Amino acid sequence: MALEGFKKPVSTRHIDKIISASQSVGGAIELQDQGDYLGLDDALPNSMFSFDMVDEDRLIATGSNDLLQHPKEILGDESQIVMLAGDTCKFTALRKISKPPKRLAILGKPDCFYELHFKFIDIAGNVVSKKRIVPFSKAGTPLLTKYMGNFVCDPRHEGMHSIICCSIIEDALRTNAMLATIKDHCEIKLPVPLDSYKEIFALREDPRHENGRRKAILHWVRSHLRKHKSGKVSKVDKFNRGIHEFDFDGLTVTLEPNNLESLIGATA
Repeated sequence: MALEGFKKPVSTRHIDKIISASQSVGGAIELQDQGDYLGLDDALPNSMFSFDMVDEDRLIATGSNDLLQHPKEILGDESQIVMLAGDTCKFTALRKISKPPKRLAILGKPDCFYELHFKFIDIAGNVVSKKRIVPFSKAGTPLLTKYMGNFVCDPRHEGMHSIICCSIIEDALRTNAMLATIKDHCEIKLPVPLDSYKEIFALREDPRHENGRRKAILHWVRSHLRKHKSGKVSKVDKFNRGIHEFDFDGLTVTLEPNNLESLIGATA
């Protein structure tokens, strides 16, 4: 898995971009990432949100006006996001800081500051990374920021990247989905639509009953009336039953409803 590259990276490059040199020089020039001067500690994956991998038509916000909450309400003290593509992944961590680096030049009045850590990891364990500072205004807008003359937050790049991450988290926690947590040496949390989660995890392994049959996956039972042998009728309140945690393809998966009250009617 590409995330293994965090454990023992084969090589790590801290670059902003690579540009072609003039013909008189030849080859290419590797530029030092301006984020290296910020003095930020590395961020390692722990618990990461990711995209809905079933519904490919989900819309992700790129502007703060399209978020339901202020970025600091979504991100909290720290949030991590991972995007997987084949044998590579893109990892982002946004970590709140109370004391930003000195000598920041900010266009606007900041309400809060976040460290932005971005890493691109391939299957061989090579890591390309960059670090930035993203200030958000009271309205939730990323602010243009320079540090020692270098851009460390461009709203069109780092700012949009941060808003996209916020939108991914909001989408993962939407009410019409299950939040599936897949655990290995770290965990990935992604939304699974209610009309798909049973089918997706139909090939789950353990746990099983004594007769060898797999235990039922988490599901909901709506409020109903139960008639007893005595003829008495009693009301049974709505409830959920079934296993929350199971093995799937060698990984541990945990399912949690994002909003039980709204999900019961949708799945009953």
